[in-house]
Amino acid sequence: MARLRDNGKEYYAILGVSQDATEEELRRAYRRLALQHHPDKNPGDPRAGERFKEISEAYAVLMDQQKRRQYDAFRQAQAGAGGATGGFRYSQEEIFRDLFSNPILICRRSSRR
Repeated sequence: MARLRDNGKEYYAILGVSQDATEEELRRAYRRLALQHHPDKNPGDPRAGERFKEISEAYAVLMDQQKRRQYDAFRQAQAGAGGATGGFRYSQEEIFRDLFSNPILICRRSSRR
């Protein structure tokens, strides 16, 4: 899996979506992967908890338009500069705080159903 040097995450690859994925595509990918890798569904797998956190982090960044723009800009700058330093940095604590303080990201239902 491709990795970004700055925070070590390639969020689109983690969710298995393209860079131009819609919110609905992100939501579907997150739900599918979160259910598949949830620690309660994989009690014997010690990696399930870490994988679940990684999936949730990717979803939180990509569903937040401001964070997604910053992340995309960092990826473009890194690719154009052959691995630019600086750029996209959020701690897991910041990402999860933002995710859980914004219930719309967690519970938003598509009107297209």
